[in-house]
Amino acid sequence: MIGAVALERASRGARRTYGGARGRQAARSARAQLTGARAWAAATICAIPLLVGFVLPLLLLLRLAYGEPDLALTARFVAWSWNSFRVAALTAVLAVALATLVAYAVRLAPGVASARAAAC
Repeated sequence: MIGAVALERASRGARRTYGGARGRQAARSARAQLTGARAWAAATICAIPLLVGFVLPLLLLLRLAYGEPDLALTARFVAWSWNSFRVAALTAVLAVALATLVAYAVRLAPGVASARAAAC
Protein backbone atom coordinates (compact mmCIF):
# COMPACT_ATOMS: atom_id res chain seq x y z
CA MET A 1 0.00 0.00 0.00
CA ILE A 2 2.74 2.43 0.90
CA GLY A 3 4.54 1.57 -2.34
CA ALA A 4 1.40 2.24 -4.39
CA VAL A 5 0.90 5.65 -2.75
CA ALA A 6 4.56 6.57 -3.27
CA LEU A 7 4.41 5.50 -6.92
CA GLU A 8 1.23 7.51 -7.49
CA ARG A 9 2.69 10.63 -5.87
CA ALA A 10 5.90 10.30 -7.87
CA SER A 11 3.95 10.02 -11.12
CA ARG A 12 1.93 13.17 -10.32
CA GLY A 13 4.92 15.27 -9.40
CA ALA A 14 3.90 18.61 -7.88
CA ARG A 15 0.37 18.54 -9.31
CA ARG A 16 -2.54 18.20 -6.90
CA THR A 17 -4.65 16.21 -9.40
CA TYR A 18 -4.05 14.32 -12.59
CA GLY A 19 -6.14 16.74 -14.69
CA GLY A 20 -8.76 14.22 -15.73
CA ALA A 21 -10.50 13.63 -19.01
CA ARG A 22 -12.67 16.68 -18.48
CA GLY A 23 -9.69 18.92 -17.80
CA ARG A 24 -10.73 19.78 -14.25
CA GLN A 25 -8.13 20.90 -11.80
CA ALA A 26 -8.58 21.03 -8.05
CA ALA A 27 -8.37 24.50 -6.61
CA ARG A 28 -5.21 25.13 -4.67
CA SER A 29 -6.22 25.51 -1.07
CA ALA A 30 -4.53 25.13 2.25
CA ARG A 31 -5.40 22.03 4.22
CA ALA A 32 -7.77 22.62 7.08
CA GLN A 33 -6.10 22.13 10.45
CA LEU A 34 -8.40 20.39 12.89
CA THR A 35 -7.97 21.34 16.52
CA GLY A 36 -9.63 20.52 19.78
CA ALA A 37 -12.83 18.49 19.75
CA ARG A 38 -12.94 18.25 15.94
CA ALA A 39 -9.44 16.76 15.84
CA TRP A 40 -10.34 14.20 18.51
CA ALA A 41 -13.61 13.36 16.73
CA ALA A 42 -11.81 12.85 13.40
CA ALA A 43 -9.14 10.67 15.00
CA THR A 44 -11.78 8.60 16.79
CA ILE A 45 -13.82 8.09 13.63
CA CYS A 46 -10.71 7.03 11.70
CA ALA A 47 -9.66 4.63 14.47
CA ILE A 48 -13.00 2.79 14.65
CA PRO A 49 -12.38 0.54 11.60
CA LEU A 50 -8.92 -0.36 12.89
CA LEU A 51 -10.27 -1.21 16.32
CA VAL A 52 -13.24 -3.21 15.07
CA GLY A 53 -11.41 -4.96 12.25
CA PHE A 54 -8.07 -5.76 13.86
CA VAL A 55 -7.69 -4.99 17.55
CA LEU A 56 -10.99 -6.48 18.70
CA PRO A 57 -10.55 -9.84 16.90
CA LEU A 58 -6.93 -10.02 18.05
CA LEU A 59 -7.93 -9.43 21.67
CA LEU A 60 -10.68 -12.04 21.37
CA LEU A 61 -8.29 -14.65 20.00
CA LEU A 62 -5.71 -13.86 22.69
CA ARG A 63 -8.35 -14.10 25.42
CA LEU A 64 -9.52 -17.45 24.09
CA ALA A 65 -5.93 -18.70 23.84
CA TYR A 66 -5.15 -17.50 27.38
CA GLY A 67 -8.32 -19.10 28.75
CA GLU A 68 -7.41 -22.45 27.21
CA PRO A 69 -3.62 -22.91 27.23
CA ASP A 70 -3.89 -26.33 25.58
CA LEU A 71 -5.68 -24.74 22.64
CA ALA A 72 -2.64 -23.01 21.11
CA LEU A 73 -1.86 -24.33 17.64
CA THR A 74 -4.59 -26.93 17.75
CA ALA A 75 -7.04 -27.49 14.91
CA ARG A 76 -9.70 -25.50 16.76
CA PHE A 77 -7.46 -22.45 17.19
CA VAL A 78 -6.33 -22.63 13.57
CA ALA A 79 -10.00 -22.79 12.49
CA TRP A 80 -10.82 -19.71 14.58
CA SER A 81 -7.83 -17.86 13.16
CA TRP A 82 -8.76 -18.83 9.59
CA ASN A 83 -12.33 -17.68 10.19
CA SER A 84 -11.08 -14.30 11.45
CA PHE A 85 -8.85 -13.96 8.41
CA ARG A 86 -11.73 -14.75 6.03
CA VAL A 87 -14.00 -12.19 7.69
CA ALA A 88 -11.23 -9.57 7.50
CA ALA A 89 -10.53 -10.34 3.83
CA LEU A 90 -14.22 -10.17 2.93
CA THR A 91 -14.55 -6.85 4.76
CA ALA A 92 -11.52 -5.45 2.93
CA VAL A 93 -12.90 -6.51 -0.46
CA LEU A 94 -16.30 -4.99 0.31
CA ALA A 95 -14.69 -1.74 1.52
CA VAL A 96 -12.61 -1.41 -1.66
CA ALA A 97 -15.64 -2.18 -3.84
CA LEU A 98 -17.77 0.40 -2.03
CA ALA A 99 -15.02 3.03 -2.20
CA THR A 100 -14.60 2.39 -5.93
CA LEU A 101 -18.34 2.77 -6.52
CA VAL A 102 -18.49 6.00 -4.52
CA ALA A 103 -15.46 7.47 -6.32
CA TYR A 104 -16.92 6.53 -9.71
CA ALA A 105 -20.30 8.01 -8.82
CA VAL A 106 -18.72 11.30 -7.70
CA ARG A 107 -16.66 11.42 -10.87
CA LEU A 108 -19.69 10.85 -13.11
CA ALA A 109 -22.00 13.25 -11.30
CA PRO A 110 -20.07 15.78 -9.24
CA GLY A 111 -22.38 17.55 -6.89
CA VAL A 112 -22.68 18.99 -3.44
CA ALA A 113 -20.73 16.20 -1.77
CA SER A 114 -17.74 16.44 -4.10
CA ALA A 115 -17.77 20.26 -4.06
CA ARG A 116 -17.78 20.24 -0.26
CA ALA A 117 -14.95 17.67 -0.17
CA ALA A 118 -12.89 19.73 -2.62
CA ALA A 119 -13.35 22.82 -0.45
CA CYS A 120 -11.74 21.12 2.57
